[in-house]
Amino acid sequence: MGVYHFEPHALILVTGVPASGKKTLIEGLLPYIDVTYIDSEPLKDQRTTLREGDFYEKVVRREVYSEIDSRVMYDLDSGNSVLVRATYSTEVQNPIWVDRYIRMTQATSFQLRLIRCVAPEEVIKERIEKRCYERDKPKLKDWKGFLEREPIHVPMPDGSFELDTSLEQSVELALNFLKNGKIS
Repeated sequence: MGVYHFEPHALILVTGVPASGKKTLIEGLLPYIDVTYIDSEPLKDQRTTLREGDFYEKVVRREVYSEIDSRVMYDLDSGNSVLVRATYSTEVQNPIWVDRYIRMTQATSFQLRLIRCVAPEEVIKERIEKRCYERDKPKLKDWKGFLEREPIHVPMPDGSFELDTSLEQSVELALNFLKNGKIS
């Protein structure tokens, strides 16, 4: 299979709670699609190792997502398809947030593709335990609270794809969605 070039170009947002499979899915997709890849994790890590609390919510998230938006607009204006990995756990449920990305893609005649990575709760918990990140300790300590703050399944805008990354064929399903704009 060769590298797929989006026509028209695409803005692809890959979202999901921590350990939902975003990074693994993207690593599986990148060899097959021609995109500029923007990863929110290094941008967050440059600012803090904390992923909770007022400082993170009010400063870090806003700075990181503002930087992502700037990079996205630069690449869209340059005619590059873009793939963004970002949690966007609460943002994806906000029609104003979604509308902003719709406007970005309409202004550049790009297509918008939104993939929400999900997995069964026990799979996500197992992945978090296995990766042993310091930032995950509060999630495991208050698992129920974590799931209330960051639900695995959330209402998604029309045309989005909720993808169970615990399925073996998740990369193939995502590629099909990205190429065709629909789930089949």
